[in-house]
Amino acid sequence: MKRLNAMIESVLDFMKNPVVAASLSCMALISVLVFFIHPVYPLVAENQQLKKGKALSAGDIFEQEPALQTLNNPASSELTYKPIAASSPAESALLLPQVDEVGMPKWDQSLIDKLDFLTSPLPGATISTRDSQLPGAPRAYRNGTHQGLDYYDGFCGIRIRFGDPVYAAGDGVIYRIDHEYSELDVTARREILDTAHSLEDTPEDILDKLRGRQVWIKHEYGVITRYAHLYQVADNLEAGDPVNTGDLIGTIGNSGTSDGAWSSTLNPHLHFEIWLGEYYLGQGLTPSEARHLWQEVLN
Repeated sequence: MKRLNAMIESVLDFMKNPVVAASLSCMALISVLVFFIHPVYPLVAENQQLKKGKALSAGDIFEQEPALQTLNNPASSELTYKPIAASSPAESALLLPQVDEVGMPKWDQSLIDKLDFLTSPLPGATISTRDSQLPGAPRAYRNGTHQGLDYYDGFCGIRIRFGDPVYAAGDGVIYRIDHEYSELDVTARREILDTAHSLEDTPEDILDKLRGRQVWIKHEYGVITRYAHLYQVADNLEAGDPVNTGDLIGTIGNSGTSDGAWSSTLNPHLHFEIWLGEYYLGQGLTPSEARHLWQEVLN
């Protein structure tokens, strides 16, 4: 025991040496920096790829792990959403579905055939196996209806991760791209949801905020595709720019969601909509009908 005590006293005396203490402090600081910086580095790298306008092939996937997940409430920021208008491209006659006697659209085969220029914005992804992620699914938290298709990890045949690339689903022109975007904080998001509850509906201005950062592309026949909840958008693109099928337009995120409001990277997904005039693809259909329709359109 005396020998052990002597050894401990020797170690303590050694650590009191100013040079040794300084070295240990530096090592501790480096460990902390590595712990916090390493998880977010992949997102910085992805951001640089977007800013450089790097052309990625449809098969490219970011292999890095997602950013450090935190649940800290971010500083309050005001919404700076500004719809970006663009001059309409030359287009053929608008493609609109016929409607039945109660005003619901009919999704006939001739219409589906004209949408064959569209493909999945996430190469290899399939239509979700969950009905709640399909167009037409109820959204009780905002008294509304889901107007697009969600791509979540575990339900669409491929991995979905924060920062993964999103591609143009068809040739067209950038109609809107949210370079200037500020995330709603938790309080502001709660307030607009309270408004939706009081109205028993989700007004378009509120729904637009809940979609988060977005890109819209206008295609032939006046078809519009919307890509929502994005983390980033391609820095080299502006409203009015032409894009081709498979061009990189942004990355998967969770903007506009409750996780985004908490500055977390949890539950990333792509929300994808296809619009023909005032109708979203799959409007008025049952879940099985909507799934089959989207499978036909996106092959």
